[in-house]
Order: sequence, then structure tokens, then C-alpha cells
Amino acid sequence: MEQLKGQMRYLEEHTAYSTLTITLYEAGAATTPPDEWGFVKALKDAVHNLVNAFSAVVRGLGWIIRWL
Repeated sequence: MEQLKGQMRYLEEHTAYSTLTITLYEAGAATTPPDEWGFVKALKDAVHNLVNAFSAVVRGLGWIIRWL
């Protein structure tokens, strides 16, 4: 009987200080990557815009040459 009471006291003391952690996730939640910023991002944007501008000039020349 004393042994059982000792085990009960031991369990009561150790469960009183236990911590339960729960993490919840929403099913199918879409995650978005963080926004890029900085020098490398600016350089990529500049090159992309330069290619777009060159493409627009070439297309414009193509239309002008047809009309001439």
C-alpha cells in the first residue's frame, strides 16, 4: 500500500509540471515566398527591363519597315 501511494505521489508531482504543445496547420494553406529585395533583385529587374525594351524596339522597327 505504501509503495502504491508513493507511486501516486510521484506521478502527481511530475504531471503537475508537464507541458503540452500543440501546433495547428490549415490544410491546403498556400504559402508565399518572401519578397526579394536588394542589389541582386534590382540588377535582375534592370536586365529584364532592358530585354523588354530591346524587344519593343525590334518589334517597332519591324512594323516601320513593313510600311516603308
